[in-house]
Amino acid sequence: MITRREFIGTSALGALGVVTLPALCRGQNSDDAIHLLALGDWGAPPAMPDPHDTQRVKTLQKRVADGLAAHHAVMTAEGKRLSGILALGDNLYGPLTGPGDGRLTTEFDQIYPKDKLDVPFRFVLGNHDYEDGTHQNWKHLIAHAGANPGGRWKWGGKGDATWYRLDLPADIPLVTIIALDTNTDHVGKKWNEQIQFLHAELAAAQESKWRIVVAHHPMWTDGFHFDGAKDPDLYPKIRETILPELEDVVFYVSAHDHNLQHIRHKKHTKTDFFVSGAGGGDFTQKRRRASPEDYDNEFFQATGFLHLSFTATEARAQFIAVDEQGPKPVGQEAIRKA
Repeated sequence: MITRREFIGTSALGALGVVTLPALCRGQNSDDAIHLLALGDWGAPPAMPDPHDTQRVKTLQKRVADGLAAHHAVMTAEGKRLSGILALGDNLYGPLTGPGDGRLTTEFDQIYPKDKLDVPFRFVLGNHDYEDGTHQNWKHLIAHAGANPGGRWKWGGKGDATWYRLDLPADIPLVTIIALDTNTDHVGKKWNEQIQFLHAELAAAQESKWRIVVAHHPMWTDGFHFDGAKDPDLYPKIRETILPELEDVVFYVSAHDHNLQHIRHKKHTKTDFFVSGAGGGDFTQKRRRASPEDYDNEFFQATGFLHLSFTATEARAQFIAVDEQGPKPVGQEAIRKA
């Protein structure tokens, strides 16, 4: 019996429209490009009801992590410097005992080893970072970053804000990243404060050539959460409050659905919308809505991540699917000209 969460193995990637690796970021000057990788829903749970399932899920997470490392190695050989990894939420499933919990070693430092991925991991909060049984994981993840300022696990929020701005490079920004907390129920009364922050920081970031917004929840999805039934108030709220602010945002990058999606909306043509929630922390989730009227969606039921790159003249985004054979670019590369 096939459940709603289905794992796609190596045989499926042949149907995904695989393109050759040299097509990635072609035409970009490796000396001045900002490169980022983005993935969410990567934090494998410490245990599942079926012990065999636990091992399978952890194997998927390790496979994607190895794919990240292999892709990074190719980038390095080509002279492309990786500026960081955007961890798009649902970072570690299951409860943590504190900011020094051993899982932050076994499920982060060891799976994404520093000798292969010595770059900052900039994270946002997903629903499972709150819904861990103790409702304390999000605090422990933030505290872990604060307790290890020289480490790779990075948090940019100030005070009690669970959102932040990041400029790359910091002195003369080429790209500005606004990281949001789209867990509407947990942000609660501070939601308006976050939207005011988003509005003000996007207005203040006009000196940046490119502006992107990253969050856990997608603006739209054709996967498991397509109808918003599990969060009936969430999607209307983020569309009502966040979507109008994206007029000068080139990419909105999210996760939550465990697959890869590139959405081009017919009414919001200045922004490309991406779902990159295939980090390997669970089964990939199949497509449930095939023909939406308002947008076109390139959908891949596969594990993998998103490669973003920015120069003074172009912003590019390319999905990288990962199977047992390693990472492979899939689908059409999104290209925006300055």
